[in-house]
Order: sequence, then structure tokens, then C-alpha cells
Amino acid sequence: MPFAVWTNAPCTLRNGAAGMWPSGAAFVLLGAAAALPCMAQESETDASASLIQPLVINGAQPLEFGTLAIPPQGECVYELDVAGRTNAPGGICQFIGGDRFAARFTLSCAASALVQYQMIHTNTAPAGAEFSAPSGVMEVDGAGPGPAFQTLPCDTDGISEVAGAGRLIVRAGTVHGFTGAVGTIRLEVAYD
Repeated sequence: MPFAVWTNAPCTLRNGAAGMWPSGAAFVLLGAAAALPCMAQESETDASASLIQPLVINGAQPLEFGTLAIPPQGECVYELDVAGRTNAPGGICQFIGGDRFAARFTLSCAASALVQYQMIHTNTAPAGAEFSAPSGVMEVDGAGPGPAFQTLPCDTDGISEVAGAGRLIVRAGTVHGFTGAVGTIRLEVAYD
């Protein structure tokens, strides 16, 4: 807070404002300097941005188990890996026929940019069956099977190929003659 100091010294400007009373008594206001305008100043900074092409999933191929046997008792676990190979449960658990292939996604992305890939499996199988993700559920650009969440660089050509595996458990009593979707595989991608 400003305060006044009375003095008989001549008026000088030091650390504040100064002046003279008509009677010749000088005063100096101290602490008022903050309220006085200062010389104008200026500064500048840069504006920056990173420009990158959007991530676009260009194509998808569904996972196909083919025709599978329903066991008369117990359960059968059918797995299809990222290369489209099947496990060999044997006995009453059989891949009977039809096409079998892994899910496939094609992604356009900035060459060599880090991308987060997440594969999410959802079960929609009929009563008595259950669709899920096996271990080694996802492969990106031939890097080998890995977990459902991975951070890897986009391929150097700007196109990444993603493969997805699946597991279907079929129990005794599952509806005979069912043909259709047993689940969904969703691929979510984002730049890291």
C-alpha cells in the first residue's frame, strides 16, 4: 500500500513518484511504482503442428471356422490361428469341411508411424457355443502372433496387414444345423 514520507530534501524521482508541496515541503510516494505504467514489451512464440495421414481400415475378411462337429457329450475347443491353421482336437472333435481362414484387415497409415492396434472379440454364438480370443490372437505385418493390444510401426509402404485368430467352444446340446455368425472381431487403431 502506498505511503508518504515527508522530507525537506529537493524533489527527485527514485523508486516511485516525487513532488513538492506549494509550501516547499517535499514528499515521496513509495510503493506506488507497481501502479505506474511501464514501458511496452512484446514477445512471440511459434505455432506448430504435426500433419499425418488418417488411419483408414480399407478392407476386412471375416474369420471362417468351416463346418465343425458337435460332441455328443462334453465340449470341443476349436482354434484357428492368425495363419489360418487349425488345432487338431481329434476324436469326436473334428473340423469336418468348408473353408477355414483367419480374419484379415488392411490398414492405410503413415509409413513407419507408431500405431496402437487393439483386437476385440465379442461372443454372439448360439446357446451351447462360445466364441472368444485365443492366445496369440493378433499378428501385424507378419511379426508373429501376439496379444490383443500391440503398439507397432505401420509398414514402410503405408499399408499394414492385420490377422486375427479365434476360438470356438462347442458343447454337447448346441443347436444342430446352425449356420451363421458366432461372434465379431473388431479392430481399433490409433496413432501412438
